[in-house]
Amino acid sequence: FAVAALYTVGRPLAAAGLMDFGEKRDTVDKLLEKMNKSLTDDDKAKRTEDEIEGTQVVIYTLPEAESDDGDDDSKPKKKPAPGTICYFIKDTTLVVSSRTDALKAILTRWDGEHERIFADKQAFKYIREKCRGENAEAVPHLTFYADPIGLVKGLMALGGADTTQSAYVLGLLPSLGLDKLKAFGGTLDMGTDDFDTVSRALLYIEPPAAGVLNAFQFPAKNLIPPKWVPATVSTYGAINWDVAAAYITVETLYDTFLGQGALAKIVDNLAEQDDGPKIHIKKDVVDQVTGVITIVGSVSADAEALSGERYLFGVE
Repeated sequence: FAVAALYTVGRPLAAAGLMDFGEKRDTVDKLLEKMNKSLTDDDKAKRTEDEIEGTQVVIYTLPEAESDDGDDDSKPKKKPAPGTICYFIKDTTLVVSSRTDALKAILTRWDGEHERIFADKQAFKYIREKCRGENAEAVPHLTFYADPIGLVKGLMALGGADTTQSAYVLGLLPSLGLDKLKAFGGTLDMGTDDFDTVSRALLYIEPPAAGVLNAFQFPAKNLIPPKWVPATVSTYGAINWDVAAAYITVETLYDTFLGQGALAKIVDNLAEQDDGPKIHIKKDVVDQVTGVITIVGSVSADAEALSGERYLFGVE
């Protein structure tokens, strides 16, 4: 099975789900009969049928939601569009969606010959390849993928943002460098030879990284457990974060909006305040750490102690 949130220009997000039922068509038909009865009893929804790309599509139009604008008559009240639930069965697959245009987009790509299909998307292909397990032929139990910019556009459309608001937000992304963040995805394998679960995740950033993304640089380093970590721990993890680059990135972005030296002035003032901690964030904190952060977890051996795992965070 697969589930997705689909975004098309000018439309809010649409939900869609696909399930390959194999030889269980009778079970699927019974479930659809129960759904039909539940939705159409007492005229809760109107059932219609349509043909899209040669396939019969069943559409349920749900009653309009009541407007919740309070007693303020000065505001124009928007009449919400009625919601829909629609589905079709093709071959051995049941496809359900919240909009018929999403079903049409799926049906036009059914044979995989369309010029624009998800499987050919460069970011998705790269993530799927890099996040495969040791057995390259094995299909992961779970594959996930998200397009952050597309998600923002869809959520804004869903929230009713107008063209001016959308243009402002989307125009801000390049100055923050977030337009380079093309995708996030990964895989999950369960019941492997050595582990209960193995997960792999990857951020797909179009080079060169810029803006906010420069704050998250993790130079390669051999992060073996230090001597103070005992062999009895239940969890160990470590990262090597370029803290100096992160600070410079934050300072540059802040100064871009508020003027050259704006952040340095705030940091200096905080360090000089009589009733403050007398700590200079740049000199006394950022310049003193290497960026290696260690996370250790352990379960208490004392039966009378608080249950659960406890964690220690070490900053070098």
